[in-house]
Amino acid sequence: MKNIVLVLLLSLSQMTFSQDYKFTISGTIFEAKGQKATLSVWDIDHRKTVFVTEVPLDDRGKFKVTVKEEPNLFVFGIPGLGEVNLAINTNQDVVIKATPNGLKPSGSWDTDLLMRYEEFRKKSLAKWMTSIRAALRAATQEGDDEKIKALSIQENKKYLQHRAELSDWVFANMGTSIAVYATSGRWTVDDLPKMQNLLPKFKEAHPNTKIAQLLGDKVFRFSQIAKGAKVMEITSADTAGNLVSLLDFRGKYVLIDFWASWCGPCRRENPTLVKVYNLYKDKGFEIFGVDLDKRRNRWVTAIKNDNITWTQVSDLKGYTGQAPYDYNITAIPSNILIDPSGRVITYNLFGTDLEQMLHDLFEE
Repeated sequence: MKNIVLVLLLSLSQMTFSQDYKFTISGTIFEAKGQKATLSVWDIDHRKTVFVTEVPLDDRGKFKVTVKEEPNLFVFGIPGLGEVNLAINTNQDVVIKATPNGLKPSGSWDTDLLMRYEEFRKKSLAKWMTSIRAALRAATQEGDDEKIKALSIQENKKYLQHRAELSDWVFANMGTSIAVYATSGRWTVDDLPKMQNLLPKFKEAHPNTKIAQLLGDKVFRFSQIAKGAKVMEITSADTAGNLVSLLDFRGKYVLIDFWASWCGPCRRENPTLVKVYNLYKDKGFEIFGVDLDKRRNRWVTAIKNDNITWTQVSDLKGYTGQAPYDYNITAIPSNILIDPSGRVITYNLFGTDLEQMLHDLFEE
């Protein structure tokens, strides 16, 4: 009986705690007088927004709304003036104004951090990717296949370095801010030790919240693709609509390759995959292609044009498909090499690095 009472008291205290969550959004935007703004939850994992409430603006453009929602990521939008991403903790008073550069929020430390991160992201992307992509465009115009291959390997490596730099900035500057979760779409499995260190602190800072649960779920999914981990099952339809399972390839070394027809780096990597597949397919090697297209005809055409003969599956939902979600795939090309028992050997090997790894496995 005492245990039952204790459970009830804990449940009631958590309910009361959650009911106390609230924040305000206000401002004066004359350009939008008489309109209705919208506030939505920003679901970064499924790349969508979930409507929360309308925010009416009076005939002078003034608005103020108290929102009884947990700390989370939100999107505030006004027709014709655009949207702004927000990271809001409880009891914050967010003020939004219109500027020549779009809607600008203030009053939320978490949102300020998110905006600082976005500025850093753009600078980092330019630093790592601008010159290599320009060189690739030039090599493509020249039709220099060898140069394209070499530059493509550099492109993939530099993009991973860009993502690593972003993660370093997050873990050094954001602490347990709500904004941390907004950046998690660019984390990689290499960040797992930092995630595992952050998670208990984040849960302590935001107890009993959905966003803390989401972070925990994401860290768990990353742990399932770390080196030595046994990967999660993938079952999806092939080009003929037949269900194919990753489990069907137990007993072989398998490269799980995430790609799409619209992904330039993926398409430039496919000749390497064709080469290694033909070399090792009779020696216990398989490629399990997971496509992130949304249009079947583009997927099938790319398979034909790139001479792909290995297993291909797709649920045609892009990044929001089940396999990309389970494997935390937020950028492609991405790949994971697993051993015959289904455990991760390594990940994100491209070009000559992949060729060398497979040579070491099958030729020595």
